[in-house]
Amino acid sequence: MKLENDQLRVVIDEKDGSMISLYNKELGREVIGAPEKAENFRLSVPLPEDWTYTVFGKDMPAAVTGCDDGTVEIAWDRITVCGKESGICLKATLSLSGDELEARMEIVNNSDYKIDYVWYPVIGGVERLSEKYTDDLYKPHFCGMIDRDIYGNDWVEESNRYWYTAREFKSAVYPQSSHMQFSLLANPESGLYLSSKDHTDFYSGFYYEHERKNTPMTISIVKAPFLEPQESYHSCKNVVSFYRGSWHTAAGKYKKWLNTWFQRKKRPEWVENLDGWLAFQGHCGDMHIAHPFAEYPTWLEKARSAGLNTIHVHCGVHEEGIEGGYPYWTNVSSRMGGREELTRVLDDIHAKGGRVITFTKDNKVNQGIEGFHEKFRKYAVRLRDGANPRVSYSVGTLDLLQSGAQLAVMCRANREWQDFITKQMEGIASMGFDGNMIDEWCSGMDLCMAKDHGHRKPTAVFSGQHELGKRISEVSLKQNPEFLLAGEEIWDAAYEYMDLSFARGGCAQWWGRDPRFYEIFAYTIPGIQCTAEILENEYLHLNYAFACGYMLVLCIDYYHSGPDAYPEFAAYFKEVIRIRGAVRRYFTKGEFRDDLDYFVISAGQVKAKSHRLGQNDLIVLYNEGEEAEVSLPLGNAVEKVIVYTPFEENEIISGVESVNRILPGKSMLAVEVIRKDGK
Repeated sequence: MKLENDQLRVVIDEKDGSMISLYNKELGREVIGAPEKAENFRLSVPLPEDWTYTVFGKDMPAAVTGCDDGTVEIAWDRITVCGKESGICLKATLSLSGDELEARMEIVNNSDYKIDYVWYPVIGGVERLSEKYTDDLYKPHFCGMIDRDIYGNDWVEESNRYWYTAREFKSAVYPQSSHMQFSLLANPESGLYLSSKDHTDFYSGFYYEHERKNTPMTISIVKAPFLEPQESYHSCKNVVSFYRGSWHTAAGKYKKWLNTWFQRKKRPEWVENLDGWLAFQGHCGDMHIAHPFAEYPTWLEKARSAGLNTIHVHCGVHEEGIEGGYPYWTNVSSRMGGREELTRVLDDIHAKGGRVITFTKDNKVNQGIEGFHEKFRKYAVRLRDGANPRVSYSVGTLDLLQSGAQLAVMCRANREWQDFITKQMEGIASMGFDGNMIDEWCSGMDLCMAKDHGHRKPTAVFSGQHELGKRISEVSLKQNPEFLLAGEEIWDAAYEYMDLSFARGGCAQWWGRDPRFYEIFAYTIPGIQCTAEILENEYLHLNYAFACGYMLVLCIDYYHSGPDAYPEFAAYFKEVIRIRGAVRRYFTKGEFRDDLDYFVISAGQVKAKSHRLGQNDLIVLYNEGEEAEVSLPLGNAVEKVIVYTPFEENEIISGVESVNRILPGKSMLAVEVIRKDGK
């Protein structure tokens, strides 16, 4: 059975409903190079004696029907579990839209079994997408998860040792390990894009499997309905596209869908104009008091020496210090100076025109605090085996420095926990802070199997987190309408109620991964506010983060010293902030264009990123190598350009068709292009 339009041809095996061909006509290329490896669906059906039992639908008979409206319907109504017909029915409806295959599915569970996960569609037998290029795996996570040449490499991650299929695998689960709801294979010529149009449950898994390098891959979209016996499930549209173009094409597909439902929170003016902040350590526990409240004004002066007007107290102001006193954020540390001293200091900073952002968590409780078992344990996430997930930090008191503070992960979907933590966040906003950075928004989102938490299925934890974020935003803004609310490495839907995402990004000292995450997020969600943490002497990271439009968080000696410890770098950072202030409207109101419109001419390692606002452009040139001559062709429709260069006055040039410069190593400059009216 064929589905076909002018761009795509899909062939379905009429015996078992497997997809045996996915052919792009413009490329003249086939995705499924090994159709004998094709699959149709899988179901996770936990049994009393085997809770990892998986139904593999391959070779199970299907009824495949072509419909008058151009769709194809596939029905599997003889699904077997342990060799016996189960009463489980799966029906899929397939259609084409341009180069996209859209698949909906319906499960009717007329059985005595539970169904946790469903894999559909499953594309087996996938080989290289191009004869000329290798394929990279893009997962839009917070720090640029880009795996190079995945078809031509073994995947030797530790987790593969015990994978149930005995295959090597990679996964991206939204919103846990993929902060936008898509994944893709991409090369400069073409890509394979997977997405699930689901902004209700906020759960979509994208799974890649193979035996070893250079063997056909199996790629799946996984949903988690968690059906009880006699329940049904109707899915959203799952999308598979074999497309022509670079990763921008795929990100554009997601952006188009995102715009159908996504609403940005209106940000306060001072947040719109925020170029970054200086971070420093707060209460560290028994080891020492890093910087008591009385020193905060001094840190504001340090920030201003680097061109910033906001300070971020990392690890907060609560009693017992980092990881010690969770979750009592409003219990102000007496060792740091007490609440009265904190109020005085905040008033002093505000009188000087400065801003202070503090730090909290929304889903962790230290198991060592008094009353944990009586008051908080009932809110903790419970896994399938009844265990409570925990995280450990080797900080706090001297004994915890050796053994690690054990923090329990709380269930964000539990209403009572939401009530408690929302009250804490309301108290933080009432203290006089200008903002709150909620740490680890990206972590601890384990699927909670607790039956007494008020959520019918485990995936409700994600929608519960979304609800909690909205509640925190509402109470914070009630206390202070200009309050900044940030989350660490938030997923896309959280931008509806948060002002920005705190992220360390592609910082080499941290993750060592390709930082093109900046490009994916900036291109897909124009005008977002997201930070890049800049460590001392990170000239290249600073230039790149600026070029992509990110806010710049300065963190010297990992929160322990200020800009005066590295005066040369601090002076350069201040110049970058000066330039950012002059052009930030391109970052906050414009659209990131990456290198789609301008290409530099240089014998060196000079690269460019561009942003468009109306008819005008901002192009940032940055040099990753030694000093190099560079030419930036602009065309003949330019009225004037403004060149912004560190340590130099801005230069306005009229009637120019190119900008030519010698760009020092580890440096950057920005070129604003003002076009003639009507061009």
